[in-house]
Amino acid sequence: MKTSRSTFLICILIIAGLVLMIPVTAETTPSVDVNKPSITAGVSPSSPRVGDMIAISGLAKGGNLTPGLAVWIFAGNYVNITHVPVNASGFYSQSINSSGFPPAYYYIFVQHPGSDNKFNINTTGYAGEVVNTNTGAVIFNFTGTGSVTDNAAAIALSNAFNSIGVDDVFAKTGVQLLPASSNQTGSKPTQNGIQPSITVANASQTQVQQTLATQAVTMQPTKSLTTEVTVTPTIPRTTKSPMSIIPSILGIGFVIFGISLWRKK
Repeated sequence: MKTSRSTFLICILIIAGLVLMIPVTAETTPSVDVNKPSITAGVSPSSPRVGDMIAISGLAKGGNLTPGLAVWIFAGNYVNITHVPVNASGFYSQSINSSGFPPAYYYIFVQHPGSDNKFNINTTGYAGEVVNTNTGAVIFNFTGTGSVTDNAAAIALSNAFNSIGVDDVFAKTGVQLLPASSNQTGSKPTQNGIQPSITVANASQTQVQQTLATQAVTMQPTKSLTTEVTVTPTIPRTTKSPMSIIPSILGIGFVIFGISLWRKK
């Protein structure tokens, strides 16, 4: 009877040790900052003609949206920046009357002010100076001597938003404005570092004086040309719990102790 009882206890020790040695895992999901600024942008219709209404819309989340969003539109020597409010669900929209605009590829940037309640990148003066409002430094000019236009301006503006100390986030897209009729001469497509674009014919001679007519639209466009999100979604991952090391050590000890008792028996 004594032998049977000791054998039972030895078996219990070995089984307990094996159970404790089983790795313990815990599924952990990295915390997501729900207030992290993010923004999307789209254009509709995707192939408008001169005279059409063009809708720019998307979703803006996180940060401080009290100042609204800044919508940058530029082509050749033309640049227009307007501010658009965001509704409670994060939706924004703006419609543009393209009447009188020359056929060209128009670059569109939508700027989120980030978390500090201000636009760190802005313009000043009548020469289209783009400045860093934190430092007062002029980054580049859209017009005038030494100006930067089209794709070069898009790259320069992207670099400005991505510079150190700037917490603004942005989405970029664009649209090719086609001639009102097939008899008009349009611009030809080119390749560039931002996205497929079309250069402005005789951009140095083209200066649009008309101010964009803007108004709020209540419906989201049915088709977006481009949508970009600045936030990368986090993926849940399974990791081993640090506490599993201690039970594993105890388990190994139980197994060794049980085996030694078995041999002595």
